[in-house]
Amino acid sequence: MGGKDVGGEYVVRVHHPRVYYSRPHHSRIHYPRLFGCNPPPHALKCAIMKTLKTILAAAALVMLSATACQAALKFTPATEKGWELKEKDGKAKTYIADDGGVKAFCMRSDRASFSIQRGIKVDVKKYPYVTWRWKVNKLPGKGDFRDGDKDDQAAQFFVAFSGDESISYIWDSTAPAGAKGEQWVPWVMTVKILVVETGPANVGKWMSVTRNVYEDYKKLYGKEPPMAEGLRFQINSQYTGDTAESCIDCVEFAKTPPPGKK
Repeated sequence: MGGKDVGGEYVVRVHHPRVYYSRPHHSRIHYPRLFGCNPPPHALKCAIMKTLKTILAAAALVMLSATACQAALKFTPATEKGWELKEKDGKAKTYIADDGGVKAFCMRSDRASFSIQRGIKVDVKKYPYVTWRWKVNKLPGKGDFRDGDKDDQAAQFFVAFSGDESISYIWDSTAPAGAKGEQWVPWVMTVKILVVETGPANVGKWMSVTRNVYEDYKKLYGKEPPMAEGLRFQINSQYTGDTAESCIDCVEFAKTPPPGKK
């Protein structure tokens, strides 16, 4: 199955500024227009200032790339339409947080169970790598997906496939990373469960997880995957009677893994 992946990295392409030169005309002297600046004596100073601005902008973009999705097939619950709130037990509590320049969708559970979900259409054979960023602020005490009386998690990420099958990647309070399980909702769906993060060690930190969902599906279901048709983030703490809180930044599908990932 492979282990968990932490600490996402992304490639940001920064285009270098171009230098435009005017064409000679008869015997007149034409100076180059550097970055759209006027001729001397101000051209060099202007060019230096604009180059500096370009470098600073590139640096800011690189810093942002460490915390935001960059792929074309990306989904951001905090900033896009199409996500639907589903309440199962109790009352959903949600809010949008500005966390380090990233708008995140956050969920708080007080003995409740609810989720946000949306439809997609992704061929995981072409885009096998799924990366998402999440942060848990509070784990439900003694939560353990292996025990039906304690089956609470602060963060669950589902990829649903056409038909009635899905994969649930979870951050469990107790079960070790790599633990697997299965749940069957009669007449609705079969859910294969995989623990990708466990315990309080990384609570309060943004964590980036990358999975080869194509390979995960084949190993868990023993066949080729159909189209991915849905995404869901879920939180629940009704079984333990505790509270839980987590935030979601973004989800992206890609043809290749981010640098440093496999």
